[in-house]
Amino acid sequence: RRKRIMRAIGTPFVQFLGPIILKLYSKSWRHRVTADDPEHLKALKETGGLAVLWHGRGLSMIPLFKGTRASILVSHSRDGQIMGDMLQGFGFDTIQGSSSRGGARAMREMLGVLKSGRTICFTPDGPRGPMHSMSPAVAFISRSTGFPVIPVGLGIDRAWHLNNWDRYTIPKPFSKLVSHVGEPIQVPRKVTEEEQEEWGERIRQALLRAETRAFEEVGAEPDW
Repeated sequence: RRKRIMRAIGTPFVQFLGPIILKLYSKSWRHRVTADDPEHLKALKETGGLAVLWHGRGLSMIPLFKGTRASILVSHSRDGQIMGDMLQGFGFDTIQGSSSRGGARAMREMLGVLKSGRTICFTPDGPRGPMHSMSPAVAFISRSTGFPVIPVGLGIDRAWHLNNWDRYTIPKPFSKLVSHVGEPIQVPRKVTEEEQEEWGERIRQALLRAETRAFEEVGAEPDW
């Protein structure tokens, strides 16, 4: 009962104050964007696509997407709802859905967002892991919608890591962040289930390469 009371009090507190605190905190970060090719940035910010980054970088993505028309996919869990409220405080749109709940409705919303030329941000190893795994939904969404997957790696030179499955990253004050945008990957419409799995592995490897490149650009060793 005590835990329920603390949640009832703490959740609104986090939802209201979280964005305010994070806005102030994230202003100390020194962030820049790199890409394999400048054309890759167009897919991220102009023509629309499915931007994928690892779940543990959820906080680190804020500088990259702030001020854009990005929509963030969040889970139906209590933690997902709290995160969604905080992201909305930053001006992001959110879409609620997962592979187990709200999937069909989320797919309809995502298709509408993509057709409007906006980007959807998706964490393929969330919400439960394992770390750096690839949800089959990523290749399926690209195949079904005709929009590309855009791998986004995030490198941070100084950070704390939570002791959980994704080693969630919290950049330290005044740390350097690099967002590296890899080559967009379009999954063909006519592929077998086995081929779709192979495309999923290609996307996973591309995301790992983008993450490695981001750490090279920031001048630090990968932290996983």
